[in-house]
Amino acid sequence: MKYVKLFVCVLAKAATSSQPKTLFADAGYDAEWVHRFCREDWQVDSVINPAVHRTDGGLNGMYRSEMTADTLKEKGYGRRWLVESYMSGLKRTPGGTGKGPDRS
Repeated sequence: MKYVKLFVCVLAKAATSSQPKTLFADAGYDAEWVHRFCREDWQVDSVINPAVHRTDGGLNGMYRSEMTADTLKEKGYGRRWLVESYMSGLKRTPGGTGKGPDRS
């Protein structure tokens, strides 16, 4: 629950300072309210890998049900390794914004 509250704060702050075309998130952030906030309030497309909780494999919610494998692929989801590699390199760069090892 702590992370949900933090995510709400991060989304709210981001919405006041930036306007990306798309929000990409992993299954840990899969919730209909996240899609609804992004699309209806922030006017940003949301692409979130769904966490399936139903025994029949279906997805509840108007926006969550759109997150099929084909839709995710179409919208460019699944290249997380690029972001992870970039962030790792940024943390190792002097003056980087991450909390990587101190190399002084």
